[in-house]
Amino acid sequence: MKKWRLVLQFFLALIISLFTYQASFSQEIEKVEGFPETVKIYGAPVKILPSRLNNQPDDLQNPVVPKFQLKLSSGEKFKYGLERAFINPSNYIFPAIKAIRQEIDENRLNKDTDDKVADGLSRYAINYGTSSSKALLVSGVYPILFKQNPHYKPSTKRGFGPRILHAASQVFVTQGDSGNLQFNYSRMAGDLSASALANLWERNTPKQDRIGIKPTFRRFGNMITFDVVSFVVIKEFGPDIKRFFLRR
Repeated sequence: MKKWRLVLQFFLALIISLFTYQASFSQEIEKVEGFPETVKIYGAPVKILPSRLNNQPDDLQNPVVPKFQLKLSSGEKFKYGLERAFINPSNYIFPAIKAIRQEIDENRLNKDTDDKVADGLSRYAINYGTSSSKALLVSGVYPILFKQNPHYKPSTKRGFGPRILHAASQVFVTQGDSGNLQFNYSRMAGDLSASALANLWERNTPKQDRIGIKPTFRRFGNMITFDVVSFVVIKEFGPDIKRFFLRR
């Protein structure tokens, strides 16, 4: 039991530290020097020309570049998908939280501490596989196929309610490479594909079926719900939360 508590404490410490970093990682607007020559997308320098902007600003000397306005190449989209899948802290935070909750819900009384730790780590690996495949498909593969911009577009409105509605709508509506609003085929197809792929590594438990058509669509619904919550809390209000704590 003591070993299990140590594992839980380790995951909780990791979750807190990574969540702090996630608030800054979620920034979709970044100031850079030398615009319009270069801009950084999550640390990766990308050459910028006026023709690469969907909606060209009146003043190209403005150092604030909205990332959702960038016209990314197929290679840049795929690289962005890889970064979201393997560098984004949320892909390590939330699978850990989910694994802890699942192990508590299972409550296998007939297993000793070592078995529970092994099951917890196995469950974490399964959750991480689903989360990373979702990120790669949603942010890299399908934006290439559907010619859509994978970046989140922050709200220009004021007020808590309008910003929540805007953030939630971004799960279902996004910008195409042309700059026009489109149904978010990339996210819907990515979530559904990741839900189906999870059948390859998921495993059923005595308390819940995790393989099959019904579990697939249950995962899909959970992913959409999670997207809405994460867009509201992290994407839209994350920068505000970060600024609030940095001022204190």
